[in-house]
Amino acid sequence: MKLEHYLQKLEAIDQKIRLKATGAPEEFAESLSMSKASLYRYIDFLKDYGAPIYYDVSNKSFCYEHDINIQFSFKVEPLNQYEAKKVSGGKTLHWQSKSFSQTFLYSLKK
Repeated sequence: MKLEHYLQKLEAIDQKIRLKATGAPEEFAESLSMSKASLYRYIDFLKDYGAPIYYDVSNKSFCYEHDINIQFSFKVEPLNQYEAKKVSGGKTLHWQSKSFSQTFLYSLKK
């Protein structure tokens, strides 16, 4: 799966959760053109990085326990010789909210 596609799905999931308008898991997955299992993998990914997601049975929607800020982005940067020796691969993905921050680094070796 392309990183861009993955980020778009994460952004769509985040937006619907913020609006508290996901509907039941089956409806939510269908609205995103994915299986229920795939939806739960995305939600688990967000939870693994600290997103406080829960399912509100009375409102039939996934919700955040409190307001958070999630930024989805990636960028390509050149590496110095030392960095290039340590990694093999080319993109940095920085994930940030009020309560957590993670950076994933891939570099392209020439």
